[in-house]
Amino acid sequence: MISTKTRRNYENQFKTPKYILDEISGFYNGHIDLDPCIPIYSDSKEKYAQVEFNVLDDGLDRDWTKYRTIFLNPPYSLILPWVEKSLNTIDQGDDNTILILLPSPSSVCKWSNLLFPEIMSLVYFNHTIHFNISPNRSFVNVLVLLSNKKEKEALMAWFKQCFTKFGTVLNGR
Repeated sequence: MISTKTRRNYENQFKTPKYILDEISGFYNGHIDLDPCIPIYSDSKEKYAQVEFNVLDDGLDRDWTKYRTIFLNPPYSLILPWVEKSLNTIDQGDDNTILILLPSPSSVCKWSNLLFPEIMSLVYFNHTIHFNISPNRSFVNVLVLLSNKKEKEALMAWFKQCFTKFGTVLNGR
């Protein structure tokens, strides 16, 4: 049974639409090692990541550094700890690439101030993403690329090739 506190802290878990997951899988050449925060209600028969954690598994307490390819769409009511964990994984690991699907940030967003200086690339979606839990739940989103790989230029070019169809791609550091 999920406690009231846990339920409240993990509200706004949105199942990533299949068309986005397909592109992310393609970016990773068909192999996503880890999705540390799949929605608890995910009923998909299709498994995109080798290892998947939900709120009951507490993906934030797990070691991510052993996974080379990571994708996450964190609960939108609790983004900051997932961003911090992603940045720590990049700092502590040695061959990790992380894609994070996030709502488009506002200027007062704590997680964006922490994350933006570290971004390799991102795409601002040119459309709202409609999440399938409710027709009224849609967001303007960004997909962020973080990596500690040495071949950064090639990775940023591949990101641009894969995700330009969704919107404007910007390169960071």
